[in-house]
Formats: sequence, structure tokens, C-alpha cells
Amino acid sequence: MQAAQAEIIAIRALQFVMQDETLRERFMAITGLTPSEIQNNVTDSGLHLGALEFLLQHEPDAEASLVRPT
Repeated sequence: MQAAQAEIIAIRALQFVMQDETLRERFMAITGLTPSEIQNNVTDSGLHLGALEFLLQHEPDAEASLVRPT
């Protein structure tokens, strides 16, 4: 997998987490991030990867996200 593909997957993971209220609240609780911190760092690759790792910790969430290479 190329770096660009990996980045797209990680961005999609963040989008999925932020669109689901339950996942968003759990992600913020686990990471300690506030909504404004997430918004201010939305282009940060570390945040993208954190969201992807968060999803991968719970298989049903990862499957529901349909995070796959395109």
C-alpha cells in the first residue's frame, strides 16, 4: 500500500468516527481531545492515525466504517 492510500484510509476513519455521536464521544474520552482540538488539528496525520487505531481496537466499529483502500 502506498503512503497516499494509507492516508486516505486514515482520513476516512476520522470522518467515520466524527460522524457517529457514540464513537465521537468515546474517542474524545479515550484521547482526552476536545471538539475544538480535533477541529484545529483535522489535517494532522497523527489524529488520522489515532482515529484509525481507535476503530481497529473494536472490530465491529472497523467493519461498520468500511475503511478500505480504494
